[in-house]
Amino acid sequence: MTTGSEDYAKSIVEAQISSMLLYPDTFIFGDPFTAGVNCSYGISDGEDHNFHGRLRDIYTILPIFSKKMNS
Repeated sequence: MTTGSEDYAKSIVEAQISSMLLYPDTFIFGDPFTAGVNCSYGISDGEDHNFHGRLRDIYTILPIFSKKMNS
């Protein structure tokens, strides 16, 4: 999950994450390359709720997806 530091939805995403943390058997947060982790959260500094922020986040996440698919 990602959001921008200037995104109006940031507080909503963080509320969702707080709720998810109540279920540690289901949602395991941490580094995406750590065994057993199924949730990671990032904040893009200076990004707003816009197309540029989404493209930046996708670009950042693609290597993680690629490594996961190859393992």
